[in-house]
Amino acid sequence: MADSLMTDEYYIPLVSQLESLLEDAVMADDNKKYTLDDFRSELNDIPEKVAGRAEYMRNVIEEAPHPFTLLPARWDDENILLSWNSTATPDGSPITYTVEMASHYNFADLVSYEVGTDTSFILTDIPEMPLYWRPIAWGNDYYIRSMQHFEMIADTSEIPNLVVIDPDLFTAYPNPSSGAVRFRFDSEEGSDATLRITNVLGQLVYRTTVISNGTAGQSIVWTGRDQHDKPVASGMYFCTLERDYGRQTLRIVVIK
Repeated sequence: MADSLMTDEYYIPLVSQLESLLEDAVMADDNKKYTLDDFRSELNDIPEKVAGRAEYMRNVIEEAPHPFTLLPARWDDENILLSWNSTATPDGSPITYTVEMASHYNFADLVSYEVGTDTSFILTDIPEMPLYWRPIAWGNDYYIRSMQHFEMIADTSEIPNLVVIDPDLFTAYPNPSSGAVRFRFDSEEGSDATLRITNVLGQLVYRTTVISNGTAGQSIVWTGRDQHDKPVASGMYFCTLERDYGRQTLRIVVIK
């Protein structure tokens, strides 16, 4: 199998399936010509990196920090506060955090910041460009990431203490697949807020604009329908909330 196909999902099942087949073969061999150890020796023919990666993935499952979530980014006159919920390792060993930032989703140009045990990081010198960030929780030499994307396109110094975006999912009981997504936000009085929904091909599915009345906790609701009020198909969609001073994009999945 080509190296490009050796994914994480492949390594662990490969070893376990081979051992299962070998055990079945020994149980079925009435003449007992080979022992289980003889069959297991065939595992030596597996590329070394496959076996090594399988062991690594087992360790990650057993020792890496638990998954954790991000909190809404907030900014003041000059800074953006990035924060996340704390996490822990299965054995309770100490956790430390690192924040990585980049201008592209693949983090090819990342800059790393050591945070220590804190669960927040203050970004100064706000860039007027797309920005991806992800905190990394470290423990027992293994780690887990949580990622968020936000984008600033203008100076925010005159708009203090605003929530960039705080998404909440309100589902229609009892069927969670037929719910609506409510995007809550704060903004200046009289400023426009536009919600754009696009599919994975970048095609516009839905667009709506509201004028802010300057109060906190305003919202825009998308009911899972396109611009012609037809239900959209299952799949991933990108929801972009745009305002006069910036925008942020979130990914959601529609399941039907």
